[in-house]
Amino acid sequence: QIQKRLEEMKTQYETLGDVRGKGLMIGLEIVENKKTKIHNKAAVEHILCAAIKENLILLPCGMSSIRICPPLTLTKEEADDGMNRLERAIRVANAQRRT
Repeated sequence: QIQKRLEEMKTQYETLGDVRGKGLMIGLEIVENKKTKIHNKAAVEHILCAAIKENLILLPCGMSSIRICPPLTLTKEEADDGMNRLERAIRVANAQRRT
């Protein structure tokens, strides 16, 4: 469910270069754009800060990735809520970077 939603977001946001993972350990690669796939550490920081304001804790990982590691007891409703919060954080971070 989470990976499916992230794959949908990947088609909507130029900064989401890749979604990968197994089970509930999921990574988002954040890039300048999908063509060059250049690492985008600044966008990672913007997304992480925006996520905190959404009461969502995410972990930076590697050069320009974000790790999502929800609890095993996660419900469908909690997963949907978390993905809504993440999408808002990505939107806010993208808007902040453009200004």
